[in-house]
Amino acid sequence: MDARRVVFGERGASLHKYKLRALKSGEVLIKARCSLISIGTETTLYLSRRWEAGQAANVTPDRAQLDDQWDFDDYGRGDTWDMERNRRFPGYALAGDVIAVGEGAAGLVVGDRVVALHHHADLAVVPTKPEIILKIPEGVSYEFATFCVLGSVSLHAIHRANLKLGESVVVMGAGLVGLLTLQLARLSGATPVIVVDLSEQRLNLARRLGATYSINPNREDLISKVREYVGTEGASCTIEAVGNPAVLQACLQVSAPGARVVVTGAIVGKAELDLYSEFIFRELTLIASQQPRNPVHDSIYYHMTGQRNRQIMLDLISGGAVNISDLLTHRVSYRDAPEVYRLLGEAKTADYDAHGDVHREMVGVLLDWSD
Repeated sequence: MDARRVVFGERGASLHKYKLRALKSGEVLIKARCSLISIGTETTLYLSRRWEAGQAANVTPDRAQLDDQWDFDDYGRGDTWDMERNRRFPGYALAGDVIAVGEGAAGLVVGDRVVALHHHADLAVVPTKPEIILKIPEGVSYEFATFCVLGSVSLHAIHRANLKLGESVVVMGAGLVGLLTLQLARLSGATPVIVVDLSEQRLNLARRLGATYSINPNREDLISKVREYVGTEGASCTIEAVGNPAVLQACLQVSAPGARVVVTGAIVGKAELDLYSEFIFRELTLIASQQPRNPVHDSIYYHMTGQRNRQIMLDLISGGAVNISDLLTHRVSYRDAPEVYRLLGEAKTADYDAHGDVHREMVGVLLDWSD
């Protein structure tokens, strides 16, 4: 059976056909309805692939074998995350219908609506493991269900932050993860919740989603505005959701003495920090939040597995506690995926001072796999 999927290569994003392998024991076949683009991570990988493709071992990724031999045994564990595969085959939030069930595949039947950790494709072979696949609750659309995956990234950051009722929070970045984090922080009892971003379009969206205040550092002094809103010492907790090392210093500066700074963005590279006056002297706590590090198996010491977080997000979406409608800004055909990634690449590399809000209206972007 022929399948189609999105592939990153040195010429950008493209669609490839390939032969789908037969089901193994314990696997199901999903016909995709839609898949959600993780704009921050996938755009970074898209640009990385274009800039660096073919340099390692003289291998041209566009000519690499395109198979579907996923090794799911350790999928989702932070210490075995296959970044190279993700740089070739983007995506990890796909929703659709089970259309075939392999021998020994327990818990799922043909016709079940599911959301799975799988790259952007029209057909997906997936094992029936709870850490990989979940049933979509009745009343939740395929489109909304895809948001549970990135929602689990934000939820993990909230758990790592250990928020308490009434604490003030600054969310640095109004992308999809930041806007989900904003809503979860409000649900956790944080107040006020301040969202910081360079995009006026995204700040407008943040206010619609419940941000108490919003700040554009290109137009206002970030530190003085935060202190105006929460008091002269700064915020109790700052959550970084940008993925830019240059933002980390600002996270320290807006935080109160003894505050926690949670880094959930995929920061790559080195950050220059004023360690003594901004960090050590004020006894801040720097916390890393890497969702793939969530354990796959429940234990008496930690219950918030990755699959439990995704189920919690599905339940919150089902109950209307998390606003997905305003986050879902674009639905596009899978055929337009190459152009979508080109636009996202432009947005990530644009100079705000020269070009302003370039494509920043793109927040929640779904690929539609219906024919």
